[in-house]
Amino acid sequence: MTVQRCISVTPDDIVAFNLECKKCHATTKILSNDLRGLPHACRHCGDKWVLGERTDAHSEFFSALGQLTNALSVIRNDTGLVECLFSFELRSSDEIERDLA
Repeated sequence: MTVQRCISVTPDDIVAFNLECKKCHATTKILSNDLRGLPHACRHCGDKWVLGERTDAHSEFFSALGQLTNALSVIRNDTGLVECLFSFELRSSDEIERDLA
């Protein structure tokens, strides 16, 4: 017999996004309902996250993050027209550790 543990997350559970610096591993928390002022560099060590001018990849990344935030807002503010609940299912920590090994 195999036991599998799953974690479900609803849009209301997502309150922030964390950005981790690849250089110093410090994290910056961005509230999911406020994506203004996204950092272009690590607030801890100053390592630049945007190389040179804003790149297409940078714009696409933050555009996608903004779209995800907008989608979460729409789902949270559902007016009752949709009669289902939406949730994400996350991998368990065991699965993540297996993938990293």
